[in-house]
Amino acid sequence: MALSSHEVLLLAVNSVVAASLVHAGLSKLAVPGPLRQALAELRVPAPATTVTAVRAYAVAECLAGLALLADPTRAAGGVLVAIVGLAVAALGVLGTVRGSVTPCGCFGNRDSRPLGLTNVAIGLGFAVAGALSLAGGAAGLTPGAPVGAPALLGGAGAMLLLCLYVSRGWARPLIRPRRGTSL
Repeated sequence: MALSSHEVLLLAVNSVVAASLVHAGLSKLAVPGPLRQALAELRVPAPATTVTAVRAYAVAECLAGLALLADPTRAAGGVLVAIVGLAVAALGVLGTVRGSVTPCGCFGNRDSRPLGLTNVAIGLGFAVAGALSLAGGAAGLTPGAPVGAPALLGGAGAMLLLCLYVSRGWARPLIRPRRGTSL
């Protein structure tokens, strides 16, 4: 069964969003400190800046991304992705207004930028993607067509590309060894 152009678009958007959210969430699960420090700098209330709270946000990001890839959970995933996106955008606005200088640790990168306009743009992108996923379901796209095996493959491919990009500093020597070295 061939996918329509709308279904292919939804599949691509959901795959990229799912990969981004899962990667970001796993990074926060492994290293919650940078976001915790960035939130504390913004004077977010103390209970919301604990390691446990940051890891809870990380789990929510992972679940939101994964939910986009299965037909039965796509609508809920769209809602969760939109909520996560609006939260990321709100933190970006807060970081911009308060002049944040502490790197947020996004995608496991300790040298990332502080919360600011980039987070606003990414957050709004996630919110739009969540709305697109909801609109796709409401528009009556073929059940199961933009999800299942194609979505999992697309999500895995997007995750691989994202991981290679984020980790390009150490991945590049693995791909292109220096001249004169022997393996």
